[in-house]
Amino acid sequence: MTAAAETSELESRVGHYYQMADTYRVGREKVREFARAVQNYHPAHWDVAAAAVLGDSPPAGRRAR
Repeated sequence: MTAAAETSELESRVGHYYQMADTYRVGREKVREFARAVQNYHPAHWDVAAAAVLGDSPPAGRRAR
């Protein structure tokens, strides 16, 4: 058994995060895939109109699908 002061490699990574230099865009299908995986059925994850009510409009030069 390990001593209380020792932590495993996995435990030492708890709370670790990576910073991105810029915005990381994720497509709506990946959002739906994640929502399905975690069983989150909030309408914003499944319906473009519901998401638009909660968020910003598409970036300039791009149109909503």
